[in-house]
Amino acid sequence: MEEIKIKHVTKIEGHAKLVVKFSRKNKKVELCSMDVFESPRYFESLIKERNYNEVPYLAGRICGICNVAHLIGSTIAVENALGIEVSEQTKLLRELMVLGGVLHSHVLQLYFLSLPDYLGYSSALDMKGKDLELLKKGLKLKEVGNELVRTIGGRSIHPITSIVGGFTKLPDKDGFEKLEKKLQEAKVDAEKTVELFESLKFPEIKINTDFLALKKNKSYPFLEGDVVSLSGTCFRPEEYKKYLKETVVEHSTSKHVTLNGKSFMVGPLARLNIRRYNKTEKPQFNLFYANLARALEAVYCIDRSLEILENLALRKEGVGRPEKENGEGISATEAPRGLLFHHYKIKNKKVVYVNIIPPTTQNVKNMEEAIIQIIPQIMNLSKKRMTAEIEKLIRAYDPCF
Repeated sequence: MEEIKIKHVTKIEGHAKLVVKFSRKNKKVELCSMDVFESPRYFESLIKERNYNEVPYLAGRICGICNVAHLIGSTIAVENALGIEVSEQTKLLRELMVLGGVLHSHVLQLYFLSLPDYLGYSSALDMKGKDLELLKKGLKLKEVGNELVRTIGGRSIHPITSIVGGFTKLPDKDGFEKLEKKLQEAKVDAEKTVELFESLKFPEIKINTDFLALKKNKSYPFLEGDVVSLSGTCFRPEEYKKYLKETVVEHSTSKHVTLNGKSFMVGPLARLNIRRYNKTEKPQFNLFYANLARALEAVYCIDRSLEILENLALRKEGVGRPEKENGEGISATEAPRGLLFHHYKIKNKKVVYVNIIPPTTQNVKNMEEAIIQIIPQIMNLSKKRMTAEIEKLIRAYDPCF
């Protein structure tokens, strides 16, 4: 029996380790344990008993990378609970912020966490020469995502103008014009990023798994829609507990989540598979292609942002107010790394129940099962090479613990 032990998985957000025990003779994996040892932070408990207006700002602090996704997802859940209606303008401004957050996150992962693996570097800090220029391009592109959030939200990390019911302040016309120009310039770099990741040699490996993402008509939704799996399950966000089960596991501080009793993948590859799957375009089961899906989404974020900016004529408007003081609200949105659920029960304007399911929590069990599937396909490699391929696979999920 051989063992692969990674004491600290690098180039991810947060901390995790991995233990795999396998037999080359039997081509069988005896154990695969992804141990997330990031300390619990108890955000669900921190949010309880808070006034509904405070909740989105606290939820946004769950993650500095996905702060916009948590802020907006939390806001929508609160509004659903209290019957707060918002304008179409507010919805589009929120979408712009989320697109900026996705662009910022995707570019960071592509250039600084995944790319070094494929260019033969241990980390982005070792990149030099023409490869250093790639990093500079990545930084420039990432900043456009930050600028998109900053223009709408007042600052690039933990924006402040978005509140329950609308916005405290709208961007000015000059800000929109400058933003539009930067996005037009960034589109060239985003398209080159797609070309770059298309040129990389991904391991030719297929994983048998399911995918889960939002779907709404022919759009590419991030803020609303039905929750749809590639295997055919479809449900409204408020029905999530009928289909998803959260389980506490002994070996990890991260829960495991299953769909109808089985693991699944969320994120850019899931979104692309759900969006594109039809009779002529088959889904992609090589999970390493999540990196290419991430690059394609970066282009989409820019294209969709430009579309919104070109058609949005800003006007002053009031903030939506609660129709009631008690209620229950659930939102399902798309964060950079995949589906994000926020669920609140509110009584006398204070939150009395909280359940938050981030994307990586949904992906952890799927990572373990994907690793179990990949091992027999790479047993011809040395243990060192096998370890490198496993880490590449983990990073393709872009886990954020």
